[in-house]
Amino acid sequence: MIIEKGKSVSFEYTLTLEDKEVIDTNVGAAPMTFTHGSDQIIPGHEDEMVGHSIILKTNSWILDGLFVKKEFRSNGIAKKLTESRINYAKEMGASEIHFCCADENLASIKSHEKSGFKEYRKATKSESPVPGCWYIKNFKV
Repeated sequence: MIIEKGKSVSFEYTLTLEDKEVIDTNVGAAPMTFTHGSDQIIPGHEDEMVGHSIILKTNSWILDGLFVKKEFRSNGIAKKLTESRINYAKEMGASEIHFCCADENLASIKSHEKSGFKEYRKATKSESPVPGCWYIKNFKV
């Protein structure tokens, strides 16, 4: 996903020192929002985000794109991004959340299953360019 200049971007962040000490975070609070390319955040940060995730609200809540730069993988970032999206949907009143995943993406499937997602149907060709399935997580109301 490429974020174009002038687009509004919201994100959660955790600022750490080299020794992994957390010195600032907004995780669990309101996301930070800025207009890309407008110098509203520290110079360089717009180009150095290590990951992003997307959640869509259509007729239902859908987890969409999730990406973490290769050199930052295996640090729990994807898990935190997924937890953040799930918590946001819950806070907004969602009773369930969905995601579609390629059958070959076993790491993502296993990660989401650990978060309580269950497969519920095959994705159609119009929903996924490669064979995949839809998964759902229901929230207790």
